[in-house]
Amino acid sequence: MKTGNFFSRIRRLSILIFMIGFASCQCSSDELINNDWVLESYSNEGAVVRLLDGVPFPPPGTGVITLSFANGQITGNDGCNNYFGDYSVDNCNFSVGQLNSTLIQCTANINNQAIQYGAILSNVNTFHITNNQLSLSTPDNRVLIFSKQ
Repeated sequence: MKTGNFFSRIRRLSILIFMIGFASCQCSSDELINNDWVLESYSNEGAVVRLLDGVPFPPPGTGVITLSFANGQITGNDGCNNYFGDYSVDNCNFSVGQLNSTLIQCTANINNQAIQYGAILSNVNTFHITNNQLSLSTPDNRVLIFSKQ
């Protein structure tokens, strides 16, 4: 009898955990739109990467990475070039279409950061917004963390 009761409790607990997980994945894209976002940090292959912004660079390029959403379009600056493309949102699922950009040549450090950023952004599949922070995540756990400006 006690074993049956134990498994019954485990089953109820599993259902509760599933329901909490499902409820926590309810996302609203309302906060994405008509806000400007600035990249604060990103992780690549499990390591948090220090951003280049705040370091003086000769023009062109600043190292500051920005992101905006409006009318199904994603736009921003990867620290060197302006980029743009389509995006779609369905609950917590997020996808970016083909990204296009201007073709300015910047310093090697800024170009490397821009390439890493673009590679992560192109593979994002989920988003979450908490306390004015936007997290975009890829299936292989790379994350972009933005602050609302």
